[in-house]
Amino acid sequence: MANEKILVVDDDQSINKLVCSYLTKEQFVPLSAVNGSETMELIHRENPNLIILDVMLPDTDGTALSLEIRKYTNAPILFLSCKTQEIDKIIALSAGGDDYITKPFMPGELIARIKAHLRRQKSYSSRLDAKPSTYEVGDMNVDFELHECRVRGSKPYIQGIRYTSSAHRESQKGFPGIPDIRRSVEDKLHGE
Repeated sequence: MANEKILVVDDDQSINKLVCSYLTKEQFVPLSAVNGSETMELIHRENPNLIILDVMLPDTDGTALSLEIRKYTNAPILFLSCKTQEIDKIIALSAGGDDYITKPFMPGELIARIKAHLRRQKSYSSRLDAKPSTYEVGDMNVDFELHECRVRGSKPYIQGIRYTSSAHRESQKGFPGIPDIRRSVEDKLHGE
């Protein structure tokens, strides 16, 4: 779990440098920003694996920035803030945050939470990438690598099945390509 890019967003330079030093000791690659515009620039340029975000920034509110960040990445967002009220935590977590730590914080706990989020993110990503190459529905077998559909093991009933990005999105939900397979079957049956 080394070399992951961690973006630290805090306008307090001493906290920003301190967190970056902890990250460096753990073999992470720290990136530093002190405001919202720097944050968005680094997100687009560096694509960080995790973001540590202060709630109070000079040019924007951290929760508003979190909503903007979520338009571009699903990287875990860990809020690090001096705001300790329950409502502040609820707002931050509702605005796309994955975790919330109050200042002052313990370095060991911060690192442990970062590692936990990265482990979970990596596990989730690997499950999404591991889509099956074949899918069975009753007697029908669809092979996405060969782009064909067989019924009861027969010769290919349909070849050249459309497997588009919409099918890929469906496969991520556990229903591989059903809309496109249905359209291919319907097209075949109607002679299109």
